[in-house]
Order: sequence, then structure tokens, then C-alpha cells
Amino acid sequence: MLGFIISAVVAAIAIAVTAIVLPSISYGNDYQTLAVVAVIFGLVNGFVKPVVMLLSLPVRMATLGAIGFVINAALLLGVAWLADQLDYSFTVGGFPPDLTAETFGVAIVGAVIISIVTAVVGQVVRD
Repeated sequence: MLGFIISAVVAAIAIAVTAIVLPSISYGNDYQTLAVVAVIFGLVNGFVKPVVMLLSLPVRMATLGAIGFVINAALLLGVAWLADQLDYSFTVGGFPPDLTAETFGVAIVGAVIISIVTAVVGQVVRD
């Protein structure tokens, strides 16, 4: 349980930093929304991501892992959709409701920034 709480705090930090760096990603500067989004992010990364990564293994091998960026971006958009379904204002490049090519580009850059910040903070804070 403590590990999940630490992971959620690390995810919240990563999402907040990403929202500062990319104004197209927004949680409305509401800390309750940030906490809920971090928990959703942790659940998606814990349950959905391993299944998707396993199913995409042949494609990941063929692209030397580059498809991982696309998968992470899609999962970030999924988190935004789930947050919207729960009436929390978390948007990635205008999604939800608008899904465009620019939105997906913002999601890819946002997923990369979140990965970097999570790795750095994860090295500092260990569970």
C-alpha cells in the first residue's frame, strides 16, 4: 500500500511538472484533480499498460521499442478520458473533447516528459 501511495505522489509530481512545461496539458491547478489523475495514472500503468505492452511485443521488437512512445501517449489520453468521465478537468492538448493530430503530438511529448520526471524522482524517492 505504501508503494502505491509513493507511486501516486511521484505521478502527481510528474503530471504537475509536465503541465508547467506543456501548457497544452492541464489539470486546472486543482490539487484534488491532480491527486485523482495521479491515482488513475497509477492504476492504468499498473493494470492496463502491462497487458498492452505484452500484446504489442512483436510490434515493439520490429520498431526497436519506438512504438512505446505511441503506447504511452495513448495511455495518457486514456487517463484524460477516464478523468473526464469522473468529472475531473484533466486535458491533454484539448482532449477531451477534441482529438486531433496535434493532440496526439502533445500526448507523445507529455508522455516522454512524464517518463523522464518519474525516472528522476523515482531515483530520489525510493519505496
